[in-house]
Amino acid sequence: MLGKWQTLPVLSVEKIGVYLGTYDNKVLLPRKQVPQDVRIGDEIEVFIYKDSSDRLIATVNTPKVAVGEIAPLRVKQITKIGAFLDWGLEKDLFLPFSQQTGELEEGMFYPVALYVDKSDRLAATMWIDKYIKGSDADDKKKKKSMIRLMTDAENVYRRIERRGGYLDYDDKADPEIIEKDFGLSKNAFKRAVGVLYKARRLVINEGSIELI
Repeated sequence: MLGKWQTLPVLSVEKIGVYLGTYDNKVLLPRKQVPQDVRIGDEIEVFIYKDSSDRLIATVNTPKVAVGEIAPLRVKQITKIGAFLDWGLEKDLFLPFSQQTGELEEGMFYPVALYVDKSDRLAATMWIDKYIKGSDADDKKKKKSMIRLMTDAENVYRRIERRGGYLDYDDKADPEIIEKDFGLSKNAFKRAVGVLYKARRLVINEGSIELI
């Protein structure tokens, strides 16, 4: 149940929250996340992970990735033991050095999969090939390309944001300029900008791009 959504019954209501599950296998949902007027026997859909003390904890908040899934996540911090990613929950997600495929940059997005490590903890990995599900090679290739596009789009948005939300050229700029500023080919940059434009996260002007 670690790293997945579960629908669990309420066992008891306490000052610190409610306990869910069974008496042999229960988990705490903290008070601030407990729905109003909850009663013993009610069922609540929760995501199960571990808190900073390595204890199982439930949340009604939605993480950006679950076990076996892939998502582009932002690097919040790089430390001597690995990187920590923003995955939408209070405790950041750990990405060990052994699961990194290259040098990372704080603030940038990278495609990762969520898995349970040998210590029974949730962790991220950049070795995502085996987590890409598909019926055939072409289907898997399309999914790998979509993940790359999502990641490129988030990084383009982030880099324009760092420049004050304004880029003094559009998607028709010289390939050398795009490569220097974004580390992308001109075609990859245009595709990423197109995704952001369709999502109404930026506007493309004549000779400039501006975030909304």
